[in-house]
Amino acid sequence: MIPDRVARAFPLLLLMLLAGMALMLNHVTELPSLTPSVAMRTPDLTISRFSAVSFGSDGKPLYTLKAERMLRYPDDGRAEFEQASLIRTLPAEPALTITAEKARANANGDKVWFEQNVQMQRAESAEAPSVQLQTRNLLLDTARGTAASDAPTDLQTGGDQVRSTGFDYDHNTAQLRLRSKVSIDYAPPKR
Repeated sequence: MIPDRVARAFPLLLLMLLAGMALMLNHVTELPSLTPSVAMRTPDLTISRFSAVSFGSDGKPLYTLKAERMLRYPDDGRAEFEQASLIRTLPAEPALTITAEKARANANGDKVWFEQNVQMQRAESAEAPSVQLQTRNLLLDTARGTAASDAPTDLQTGGDQVRSTGFDYDHNTAQLRLRSKVSIDYAPPKR
């Protein structure tokens, strides 16, 4: 009679053992919280009236980044900027200025996201007229030489005006792709 009761209780004992092991395994491999910790949301460096300059091999400035305030976060090395402006002065190219209420850059500094009231101006050159661009957000990838936005954009160059929702620009090939809702007002050259 006793062996019969043990035989009937064996599956229940095995189930309780497995449940206990599952609880223990769950406790040992507990995943960290998906909510960022306070340390991740707290900057380790804050600079007021921030300014940084990147120089070329000839000692002339290539990029100048300015902001009213810069915050650096230790978890991923990103930096956030308030009232940001980036000025690009590459040799043999017209000066380019991008301003925005907010900006953020990855740890390498090769990707910069401009947000809120983004304005870009490229100076006039002998080969091309000046360019003014307005949008809500802009991603600048300096390593790849690209700029992109998914927001409504207003672009003026010379007498021409282009409106679109989103664009992709490749500086290396000088190609501009307008994503959607494109409207162009073309001003023919004066004769």
